[in-house]
Amino acid sequence: MKAIILQTLDTQRDNIKSQKASKKLELLLLNEKIIDEVKTESCILEINELSDSIKKLSLTTDLLITIGGTGLGLDDCTPEASKKVFEKDCPGIAELMRSETAKLNKKAWISRYVSGIYQNTLIVNFPGKESAVAECYECASDIILHTTKMLCKLK
Repeated sequence: MKAIILQTLDTQRDNIKSQKASKKLELLLLNEKIIDEVKTESCILEINELSDSIKKLSLTTDLLITIGGTGLGLDDCTPEASKKVFEKDCPGIAELMRSETAKLNKKAWISRYVSGIYQNTLIVNFPGKESAVAECYECASDIILHTTKMLCKLK
């Protein structure tokens, strides 16, 4: 299976943070036996540009994970951009990540990440902080990989 990490870019400080989070996620994905290839792409935090990138990249991969843009900031638009693309919602993955990571940090409850499907590709929003990426992946990786594997059979 193929995976793409789409890191969102905003300020220079956030870009460095997003790159660290993306690198962490790449290492976690590459440790999975069923993931053959992981690529990292970037896109600015602008809703139309981001939704276009999500749509385009979804056609070339089995799993697309976005990094960042899920908070309450004025520029944070990753969930909205993702929802523009979804053909089907798959809310349980984001709900699981939120409920499990909230046990470690109550601020997780205000995270707005979403998950859904476009053209049998699973799309999941992850937060932009490296430690939060690791926490989300740890609690949901089995469900994410299982869902991706199921969707691959439909392609």
